[in-house]
Amino acid sequence: MEKSLLRLLIPEKQWPRYNEPPRLEGDWAVASDPHIPHYSPLWTARLIDKAKEHNVRNLIFGGDFLNLDVASTYPTITEIPTVGEEKRASRTLIAKLKPYFDRILVLPGNHDLRFLRRVQSVLKEPMTWADFAEDFLQGAEIWEHPYQWAIINGDTRLTHPKNYSRLSTRVAQRLADEKYHMNVIVAHGHNVGITPSISGKFWCADSGGLFDTEQLAWAVLEDNLYPHWQNGFLILEHYNGKPYCHPYN
Repeated sequence: MEKSLLRLLIPEKQWPRYNEPPRLEGDWAVASDPHIPHYSPLWTARLIDKAKEHNVRNLIFGGDFLNLDVASTYPTITEIPTVGEEKRASRTLIAKLKPYFDRILVLPGNHDLRFLRRVQSVLKEPMTWADFAEDFLQGAEIWEHPYQWAIINGDTRLTHPKNYSRLSTRVAQRLADEKYHMNVIVAHGHNVGITPSISGKFWCADSGGLFDTEQLAWAVLEDNLYPHWQNGFLILEHYNGKPYCHPYN
């Protein structure tokens, strides 16, 4: 009786289930927020050098790979890149990174998705994240659904969260202790650091960014009480099954 009732209730169209997020294994270089084309060549070179030093051949970007100024609500008071310029810069950077990394995976952040949201509002048919990203991120891996997080080696969550805090690692600490009960690496906050969670059970990190702050008008043209943005990245390694996270800034 229960099975026949269940079959009766199943709808004709099966909508997608968001139950297959990126689950990754191995050691990874973790970078974020290059805000292409406004990335820092210096910090990108440092990322490559440290990945080579640690013999790490996997690279994951934790969001805001693109800047997509054309979809910004910030007043256009200076010259901004066109979509074509951002696309060319993105493809070029990925091509320059490929000789050093076997895998390059790009997760979306709020900047990556805002242009897609703007486009979807005027299209008769929705554009998927994979369709959009494939055009910009040729040569990198793209997850089918726009997960803004990934699980690495089953014990560490890399995320580009909605929330932000002026205090370094605070968002990571709360996500680790209050919600996911694992180690957490947070992008988006533009801080670099690593601390234990409040409970002491997990470690929590901020991944910094590969941006060039002086090219980002909305970051420097007005004063605020937010911390100065910090360049940096992380190297995530495992020894005897235990994760070690090395921040560089």
